[in-house]
Formats: sequence, structure tokens, C-alpha cells
Amino acid sequence: MAGLRVVLDANVLVSGLAYATGVPGRIVEAWLSGGLSVVLSHFILDEMVRVLPRVPADRRTPDEIRDLAECFLGLARIVVPDSVVEPALRDPKDQQALGTLRVSGADYRRQQFAGVGGKVSDYCAGGFLGAAWELG
Repeated sequence: MAGLRVVLDANVLVSGLAYATGVPGRIVEAWLSGGLSVVLSHFILDEMVRVLPRVPADRRTPDEIRDLAECFLGLARIVVPDSVVEPALRDPKDQQALGTLRVSGADYRRQQFAGVGGKVSDYCAGGFLGAAWELG
């Protein structure tokens, strides 16, 4: 059982699936091999399904991508984002991603939210390399 609970946003999922040798790819591999406990929302998966077909490095068909998202529903803990609006966010799409983080109970989230106070730091914990989002 994975000890580290993380929220992966759509950018990390897309990059991790399309470019397996980069940091996002290693994060996705750690999750799929049981090294991480991942929390997602339908919003994050829908965004992955929408964006991944436009990445030239990924050769999956839209049907394969939808099947992959269905598989992820069974592999991740799915939460409903809260509806708190963070007015400082520059990208409105980040509202639901941040809402996913707030209800997830996650230890870390791999993304910095543009415009929101907080601290992003590099870390390596349990083989997971990324950026930690520390609220407060």
C-alpha cells in the first residue's frame, strides 16, 4: 500500500503519459506500480481526455484515452472538488484542481497555482520527485 497520497493534475497526467522518461512520467509510473496513492477528480480526468489527443508524442486514439481514464477511475481515489472560489487564481480552470486538492487529504500536489500564496519546494520522498504544494 502506498504511503504518500498525492493529487496529480491533468498536466502531470498528460506529460507523464506522453513523455514517460521525464519527471511526470516517473510520477505516473510510481503511481501505476503502487508506489503512490493518487487522488483525482472527474474534472482532472476530463481535462486529460480533452488534452492528450492533441499531444503529438502520444499515439493513443481518443477511444484508448477514454478507456485509460476509465481505468484511472478504479486506480485512484476520486473526490468531488469543493466549490470555494480562490479569487487570486489567474487561470479559472485551476479552481476545480485546487478544490480537488483541498478535499483530497493529499500530502503533496504536483503543480503551483499561479497567483496563490504558498510555497513550492523540491523534495524527494519515497522515490517521488516533484514539487510540494504547502498551503499557508
